[in-house]
Amino acid sequence: MKNKSIIFSTVTRSPGKKFIKSINQFLKIAQKFKKYKIIIVESDSSNSPEKIFAEFKDSNIIIKRLGKLTSLIPNGHLRTERIAHSRNHYLNLIFNSEELSSYDYLIAFDSDGVSEKMDYDSIREALSINQQWDAQFPNQILAYYDIYALRCNNWVDYDCIMKKNNLIKESNNPKKAFKDCITSKMIKIDKKSKLIKVQSAFGGLGLYKIKSIGNAKYKGSINNIPICEHVTFHKEMNKSNRLLFINPAFINSLGLNEHVLIGKILTLLPTPIFNFLYNFRKKIT
Repeated sequence: MKNKSIIFSTVTRSPGKKFIKSINQFLKIAQKFKKYKIIIVESDSSNSPEKIFAEFKDSNIIIKRLGKLTSLIPNGHLRTERIAHSRNHYLNLIFNSEELSSYDYLIAFDSDGVSEKMDYDSIREALSINQQWDAQFPNQILAYYDIYALRCNNWVDYDCIMKKNNLIKESNNPKKAFKDCITSKMIKIDKKSKLIKVQSAFGGLGLYKIKSIGNAKYKGSINNIPICEHVTFHKEMNKSNRLLFINPAFINSLGLNEHVLIGKILTLLPTPIFNFLYNFRKKIT
């Protein structure tokens, strides 16, 4: 993609070794494009991020520190609102800049190591598909895991966390609620399958045509209830009839992470044990 320009953006809190590895991974990819920037937005860290940031010498890396958003923004006690605010910050940086807003692509990525298999060839092939698109989201080898950010006809059309919590209140059976609302929806997608049209998805990263984002913004809560910020962002994009897809061949990871651990592995435990562990964890957090 020697003739294309790209921006990689991420948000972070208390960055560590996985963060450093992720940034270096995407920096290596970015350097194969004609022009690139990496935007890092940090907030609410409990460590000393400046020591981590000092490791990055590339002048195309932009670092913005927002301080303690918990006390600076409305509903700052909600993680989803802090993330949404940070994501909106990098969008503002892009669209308030004549240079950055003219770039071709944006990849918004999680910097906690969940895209360990992503490389330049994967992105090049995604950009080269012979089909109209505005955003693409990756697939995982074991199973597509990001049910929270997913909205797709005949698959998931609800907030899985909200529905899961409501089922637990009704049935007092956390394992069944997890399986019904989350685990059963983590399906394996053959990488040779056709593009899957979605209203929203993520799965560790999103590949966007910058011109297709328009005025879309992230929002992390409704009536003080946390919601997935990706869903609201993509809902705004969909108002302009954008084409959003999960690309089955666009593999970013094995898919073995904390989401799959809870959703696919821990639910293999006998129901009494799973429910005991779930209720015990709720009491101490």
